[in-house]
Amino acid sequence: MIASSSLRHLEVTSCYLLFGNSMKDVTLTSLDCPKLTSLDYSGHFLPNMNFNTPMLNNIQLPLVYSGEYLNAFRLLATLPKFENLQLEIYSMVPTSVKITQPLKHLKELSLIFNRPFDTPRKLEFDLSSILNILQASPLLEKLSVMITSPEIIENQKVDRDVEAFSHDEVKDIELRGCVGNWYEVEFAMNVMKYANKLERIVLSPYWRDDMDEFLNWTSNPAWFQNGRQRIAETLQNEEVVGREKLVLI
Repeated sequence: MIASSSLRHLEVTSCYLLFGNSMKDVTLTSLDCPKLTSLDYSGHFLPNMNFNTPMLNNIQLPLVYSGEYLNAFRLLATLPKFENLQLEIYSMVPTSVKITQPLKHLKELSLIFNRPFDTPRKLEFDLSSILNILQASPLLEKLSVMITSPEIIENQKVDRDVEAFSHDEVKDIELRGCVGNWYEVEFAMNVMKYANKLERIVLSPYWRDDMDEFLNWTSNPAWFQNGRQRIAETLQNEEVVGREKLVLI
């Protein structure tokens, strides 16, 4: 438990206890900080985590296990000032998992998809789960999605049934680590279909400049350039609503 009447910014990362030769993660179970506005937390979400943080606005969290997904969004939905969220996701989220509590105040969302620790094979990310977050966030204006382990998956094209919806606020979306896989293009096409006020959607194989050094696309520029070309070729072969909003970089 952390309690403070004056704390405004909190970072909890790489915290553990030593027991002989073994380590045990320190988990955050309760926050009683009425003036806290930003939280950067690296640890596991617990079902009974309790927050008294009425001013909390900016949050960065990891989601390591799929079971933490709904618990996290249930908690975030209770925060009255919550507007900015960055999630690092290390598990596959089934499309059947639906967020039911609206994120009424969320305006900016950054999702970073990392390869699950126990998945050596090539992994197809199901980005359609992001559409559920979009539906649950009626005031969202900016969405950033990044795949940190982009891979080209051959011979895959599956049209997923996406529930029709309408979003009237999101204006700016970017998908990084995109290399021309069908599920990436399909996500972009669905967003353009249902986001009524969308001004631009950026598709790029390149990671954002503010990421860690190990996410360095210059280590293999030809591979990334090939990914950009694959995006262009895939889009060229599809009937895309709102094509003028697409930006390839």
